[in-house]
Amino acid sequence: MQEPPVQSAPDRPRQVHRPPSSNVDPKAMLLAAIALVAVVGAMYLTIHLVFR
Repeated sequence: MQEPPVQSAPDRPRQVHRPPSSNVDPKAMLLAAIALVAVVGAMYLTIHLVFR
């Protein structure tokens, strides 16, 4: 995060366009887990509020 934007700019497109043959990125798994928890939490809150 402390690196200047000049060095991080050319590296980001390479990370975004990664080959499909590579292993799943831990960041993608973490984002998927957070999204899943958020969706489940939202559904639980809505059901709990509706069927109070």
